[in-house]
Amino acid sequence: MIKNKIKNALKSIENYLFNNQEYGFWIDFTACHGGSTCWTTSYVGRHLAENPKNLERLSFIKDRIKFNQRMDGGWGYNHTAASDADTTANCILFLLKFPDTKEAIEAGIEHLLKQHDQKTGGILTYTENDFGQYTKEYGGRGWYSPTVEITALATRALIESGYNGCEIQKSLEFIASKQDSDGSWQPYWWGSREYTMVESIETLKKFSEYKENIKLALEYLTDKRRKFGWVNDFTEKYSPFYAAISLGVLLRNDLVEKYGLAERYQINKKFVPRLLEGEISILIDKQNTDGSFGPEPLFRIPRPDIIDASEIKNWTVEIPHKNSIYTDNNRFFTTATVYSTLLKYLEY
Repeated sequence: MIKNKIKNALKSIENYLFNNQEYGFWIDFTACHGGSTCWTTSYVGRHLAENPKNLERLSFIKDRIKFNQRMDGGWGYNHTAASDADTTANCILFLLKFPDTKEAIEAGIEHLLKQHDQKTGGILTYTENDFGQYTKEYGGRGWYSPTVEITALATRALIESGYNGCEIQKSLEFIASKQDSDGSWQPYWWGSREYTMVESIETLKKFSEYKENIKLALEYLTDKRRKFGWVNDFTEKYSPFYAAISLGVLLRNDLVEKYGLAERYQINKKFVPRLLEGEISILIDKQNTDGSFGPEPLFRIPRPDIIDASEIKNWTVEIPHKNSIYTDNNRFFTTATVYSTLLKYLEY
């Protein structure tokens, strides 16, 4: 029964997403410099591309992403924003799904390597040459500093592209060094820790020396679920986005076998699929009638001078040039994330 529910939910998601493009873009998160085009589109695209049956329908979107690559090899939030490592990494991961993208990927790799900070090993979202008056007004120390979520995603894009230079090891060490004692990683651009944690786990899992880091992180995710549920820390309500992204990484990493968490929580291994089925059922029940999931406030933009975003206690909601958090009002980001997790459950 659950498989039929999942298949129906996936079909509804596909209809919603493919029927709501604008000239080959999924546009969302309207911030101070407009809605996101390449960032949202590449994120949605790479999640839809996990189902090979979608690749033909995604071909036009792939061409739009290639066309919008900058002269510096990167991609930006939209056509008015400077190239950034986050959007560039998402675009590379999306383009890797297609055979005719080699030159674009190679140029994107070069851009990411320019963002690598030799001193810390982290990867910068922006460099000091990227912005004008706005960062000059406040000082851009925060936006020009390496963050864990950007370093993790960009490093994964480099690895999956086949790059194996010395920057990789330095970035891995940067990610591991930033892990808190409770197993979590602090976000900079996100309202809750789960996104940063999942990106870190996905990158570190490829290397055996970080097994303990991954175990601690997975224990944090499962502990949080047992204590509080999959909640958005900003709204303190159930979050389809954070539920999906957390469940997705649990499904991918076969928690029960690899990390002995069944024993830790005194769960019989054969009951784990049933527990996951319950979580997936709760998630599917949050689907809107149009096939989407959400919206909810997810993506935050600290002022450019803020280095430690955790020090900000009072975030505004969608007020440009403030410490503000933004909602995926078109529901593309959350919906694509749920799509990926439902696919993974069918494979589990």
